[in-house]
Amino acid sequence: MADETTDVGHFEQLSIVFRYFDEKKNRPVETYITLKRMQSVTAQAIFDCLHDVLILMGKDWHSVLSVCFDGASTMAEKISKDVGIKLLTLKSCSITRWACRAEAVKSVLNNYEVLLLAIEEICESSSVPEMCAKGMGLKYQLKSFDFIFGLYLLNPILNIILKTSSLLQSPNMDLVLAVNSVQSLVQNLMAMRNSDEEFRNIYQQSVELCHKNDELISGINSRFNQEIVQLVQAVASMIRLDTTPVMISILSNFANVPVEKLQSEIKLLKYLPATDGKPDRY
Repeated sequence: MADETTDVGHFEQLSIVFRYFDEKKNRPVETYITLKRMQSVTAQAIFDCLHDVLILMGKDWHSVLSVCFDGASTMAEKISKDVGIKLLTLKSCSITRWACRAEAVKSVLNNYEVLLLAIEEICESSSVPEMCAKGMGLKYQLKSFDFIFGLYLLNPILNIILKTSSLLQSPNMDLVLAVNSVQSLVQNLMAMRNSDEEFRNIYQQSVELCHKNDELISGINSRFNQEIVQLVQAVASMIRLDTTPVMISILSNFANVPVEKLQSEIKLLKYLPATDGKPDRY
């Protein structure tokens, strides 16, 4: 048995104890052997020290049944590196820091399947009714299409906000670069909002994750049926003032506005002068 500690001189000291069976006393006996100053407390350094003590005592590793340590992480460092184990944790949300929100969403998205398995195991193994009830509630929320869609929707938005926030906090940031960064962020967000392709990608990723977990959540068709998708596309085309007859018909039916009136308004908006006096479609 071995354990290390730091002395008053801030040196690492390794104490070594042998535990063996004494045939005369007919019981296990623990005998303090030595105290070794350690230059390093890595697994290899501790092993080398124990090996030297065994040789000094006239023993070899064949006579050792087991080795006991306090500090399993140190002794398992080589195995941990070979396996490549990395502890994954969820991030807590902060009311004021957007960076925490981006990290929290990314953490849930990257560990989604593991979270489901962990919650299912807790629900099955726990004997506390309140814990089981909370676990079932969390599981239901995690598997809902609204939750999955929200993850894929927020992830790219929060990431570009986080990137801009980091740039604004840079010590090399100047006023011109700061203004350009904010304008770029706004333009990116507007492009994402007006992009049919962006919406379709997020929607498709959400559906694929539902299928991957073998559950296409009930309510998905009622919330995002073809009619609603077409309406969203029609509104996006109207914002860009780039409508087609089909899109105008959809908007007309939804808003209960005559087609001719809607077409006339869109045509006028296309050539509405901007504040600088120049024609501006947007």
